Amino acid sequence: MGLEEFSTWQKNGGIIVSDDLGSAAVRKFFDPMNTSFDARQVIKSALLAGNDLLYTGNILATGDPDTYTTIVRTHAFFVQKYTEDSAFQQRVDEAVLRVLTLKYELYPSFIISNTVTPSAELDNVGTSEGKVFEIARQSITLVSPNLSDMDSVLPEPPQSSERIVFISDMITQQQCSICLDQSISLAENLKDAVEKFYGPGAGEQVESYKLTAYSFEELQKLLNNDNPPEFMKSDLQAANWLVISFTDFKKSSIASTIFQRFFSEQPDLSRNKKIIGFAFNAPYYLDATDISKFTAYYAVYSKIPVYVDVAARILFQEIVPSGILPVSLTSIGYDLITATSPDPDQIIPLMVEKPGEEIGSTETPSSSTEAPLTYKVGDNIPLRTGVIIDHNGNPVPDGTVVRFLIDTKSASGSIEQIETQTINGIARTSYRIQNIGVFNLRVTADPAQISQILNLEITDAGGQITSFEPTLAPTGMATPTATIDALETPENQKLTNHEQGMLSAGDWLLSTIFIFSIASILYWWGWQKQKYSWNPRIPVASILGGYVVYFYFVIGLPGAADGIKNDGSGLILIWVVLGSLVGGGIGYLWYTLERSKKV
Repeated sequence: MGLEEFSTWQKNGGIIVSDDLGSAAVRKFFDPMNTSFDARQVIKSALLAGNDLLYTGNILATGDPDTYTTIVRTHAFFVQKYTEDSAFQQRVDEAVLRVLTLKYELYPSFIISNTVTPSAELDNVGTSEGKVFEIARQSITLVSPNLSDMDSVLPEPPQSSERIVFISDMITQQQCSICLDQSISLAENLKDAVEKFYGPGAGEQVESYKLTAYSFEELQKLLNNDNPPEFMKSDLQAANWLVISFTDFKKSSIASTIFQRFFSEQPDLSRNKKIIGFAFNAPYYLDATDISKFTAYYAVYSKIPVYVDVAARILFQEIVPSGILPVSLTSIGYDLITATSPDPDQIIPLMVEKPGEEIGSTETPSSSTEAPLTYKVGDNIPLRTGVIIDHNGNPVPDGTVVRFLIDTKSASGSIEQIETQTINGIARTSYRIQNIGVFNLRVTADPAQISQILNLEITDAGGQITSFEPTLAPTGMATPTATIDALETPENQKLTNHEQGMLSAGDWLLSTIFIFSIASILYWWGWQKQKYSWNPRIPVASILGGYVVYFYFVIGLPGAADGIKNDGSGLILIWVVLGSLVGGGIGYLWYTLERSKKV
């Protein structure tokens, strides 16, 4: 809780909610031997650590018969502690004040009628399904593959001739605290949603008898050969689509275990099928290997009926998922910090903030016909950016560092820098004009480095600000395509042999001249030395050596093409001459060895 981010959040009016204090992980941490779990101390520690709201869950202290008893005893302990310990009292007051401050923003007066739904409006309770549907539509996220690849990965939704098998874990829920547990199958719910929207009563895009649903427990029976449902294996074999849904995919869960076994023990049942995954809870339990088994993998986040309906529509490509992952997902290389950092492929708007503009406004001021303001030495220029967007196209988080850079065109080349932070995606500052001269003002927010530029030339009479926008080069382009002449493109240029790493006819002619010239010289030299019997062999060896080097370049052995591209004919002739001389030297060495044998 000592992190700067937490303290800043609380200073700005935010509250911190604890994790489930009754979870098995917390219990194991405080009581590894499971012999004495003191719930009162656990809850007190969570409060003193900085949490404002304490989520106790189903916390149960050792020796208590139920959770209710534990909570009542903890309340009594807190009351006693509050009256006896001033430090504890202060911490409770701080937390309560933060909570009540937020409640006061919702309900400015403490009147019970403000919080209780009037009896006349009870009929409207639960009728805002349209809003929930829109929330679900905007939140569901395509995790893998990228949206741009979906047209090639899944060019069309399930067809009427195709069979779909739904598999999911079972969920146990209670309608109320005293109600009996009910087992719910997400697979059945998703199958029913598909049948409702696309079955015989809604366009007949699918046939009801071609839709089947099973649980992971039933799939486990199939893998164990332990009396599985009668037609389960044949349904899996005949299926064109497998839709696998889960709420709990921790490594110890039955869904995770059976999922791994299914693909490793029965690969023939998943071969040549479109496999769709829906995570109706947290999406980060699957690793890269698990995700690779899916044709498409979606994060749904909730298992309530509206989200199930939206998942069915996404399966049939009626809705394009537009949600963004709210957490980092290392299995697909998605890092939340990087994703919410400023997008480098943007031009950050920079402008002078006009008097009267609201500090909290996030709208870029529209152009007006007002006369431009004149600034003199000593004046303060109020500056602001437009909305800076992140890699997902959303405003960057509050607190993103932004730097205003003022180039005073001084002889030293120094640039003044003002560092500030964003609020609602916008950064603000002011700059005091200190002297006469020319100023350029721009802004950066790493890794975004390009912004509009404000130019100000101050004279004794003052000066006015002009603005211009630099050109943002397209990603992956070295130069703008508009400046490229069609005649100069690689497709239309006629490359020479040397530019392609190949020899030309001129290379062959020059090499032959050099080779036979050297051979003639060696023949003449041998004749002068009266080496009559070996004289022809020395120039022949020289010719062979020269052509061996020449054909090294012809064949394109390692280094040949690069050498031709870089140095052309000069390099070829140098190596041909060296080859001819080496060949002649080998011929002369041969002659010397034979002569020594005769002696």
